[in-house]
This record gives sequence, C-alpha cells and structure tokens, in this order.
Amino acid sequence: MPLTAGEAADAAWNPNGLKHVAWQPLQPVSSATFVGFDPESYRDDYAYLAAVPTSVYTAGGNLYASPLLYWEPPLTAGTPD
Repeated sequence: MPLTAGEAADAAWNPNGLKHVAWQPLQPVSSATFVGFDPESYRDDYAYLAAVPTSVYTAGGNLYASPLLYWEPPLTAGTPD
C-alpha cells in the first residue's frame, strides 16, 4: 500500500519526533577525536573506523558519545592542490 504525502507509515509514529536518537538516553563526553587526512594511503580511513568505539560506547548502563571528526589541514594561498 503506497503512502500519500503527510501520511505516516506506522500508527505509532510520533509527529514530534523521537525522544532520543539512540536506543537509550545519551550522555555527551567533553572530548573530541580528530583523525587526520592522509592522501597517500588508507591509513586515515582505517584510523577513523578504529576510533568509532572510543567515540560511542556504553559503560555502567549508560551510553556515552563524543564527536569523531575527519580533519584535513586548510590550504593556504600559494599552496599547490
């Protein structure tokens, strides 16, 4: 059965959105993880994947999360691309 515009797919759908994005309340952590860009290898890609467990984890029944950012130094004027 196709849905029309403005129709919910589930009767339990809440028009105000979800109370929590995750399956349980999220506790923010006041730290961030930066992964540097490496144009010569996949090392940065694997480092990003390896950093996920340090950025989102559970402990003592709580869900903790901190930002995980992929970072590349900004180019300055006169720098070759």
